[in-house]
Amino acid sequence: MSSNDQARSRKRLSRDDRRRQLLDMAWQLVREEGTDALSLGRLAEQAGVTKPVVYDHFETRNGLLVALYQEYDARQSQMLAQALASCEASLASRARVIAEAYVDCVMS
Repeated sequence: MSSNDQARSRKRLSRDDRRRQLLDMAWQLVREEGTDALSLGRLAEQAGVTKPVVYDHFETRNGLLVALYQEYDARQSQMLAQALASCEASLASRARVIAEAYVDCVMS
C-alpha cells in the first residue's frame, strides 16, 4: 500500500476533533519547549498535518496563542468556581481555595 493509499484510508477528524488535537499538541509543545518554540509550522509538523490545516484553524501564531489563553482562562474559571462552591465561607478558607485552584490550573 502506498503512502497516499494509507493517508486516504485514515479516518479524517471532524473540525472540532482536529482543533482539539492541535490545541493538545500546542500545549505539549509549550510544556516541553516553551512558547518561543511554538509556531504554526512546528505545530503542523508535530501534529502530523500540513501547514494549511493549522492555518485554517488559527490563521496566525497570535490566533493560536489567543486560543490557548481562552482555553486556559475557561479551565481556570471552572476550577475556581468548583473549588469555591465546596469551601467554607470564611475569608481564610476562600483565599486558600483560590490559591490552590490557581496553582492546580497552572500545573495541569
